[in-house]
Amino acid sequence: MPRQNKRGLEKVPLTPGPTKNGRIVARRIPKTFEEERFEWIVWQLRLIHRDKWPPAHEAWKRAKVGHGLYLCAGCRKIYQRKFCQNDHVVPVLAGQRVRSLDAVCERLFSELAGYQILCGTCHQRKTNRDRLITAEAVVQVSVEASVSPVVLPNPESDQ
Repeated sequence: MPRQNKRGLEKVPLTPGPTKNGRIVARRIPKTFEEERFEWIVWQLRLIHRDKWPPAHEAWKRAKVGHGLYLCAGCRKIYQRKFCQNDHVVPVLAGQRVRSLDAVCERLFSELAGYQILCGTCHQRKTNRDRLITAEAVVQVSVEASVSPVVLPNPESDQ
């Protein structure tokens, strides 16, 4: 049985299958129309958010310390803007598989306190930590769903 990794890819079995330069090629697991539509809507919301949402721009103003220089909220060092990224304090899609547009919008379009400016290193560190939390939550939910309660016979009812 193929195994999934974090990106929804499955490992192709070692028996005859597609190869490239002698290596087995990972392929994306087909998704339902509903999953594809949901991901597309979230992607479009992120594009709107990036260009138009005022609190996200206000976070840049708050972190500015000089002409083109910004303070990283993680390591408290000063960087040029090209080395900084705007980050959600509460991740938009972390901790669980969010399947509600209301929840996505609530997290994506947060107030000013929901944003922070991080340098590339701090942002990558936080992203990796958030992805690990999400992966653990998904595994925990799948384990809980696969465990069925064992019903033991009552010895008193047999008598």
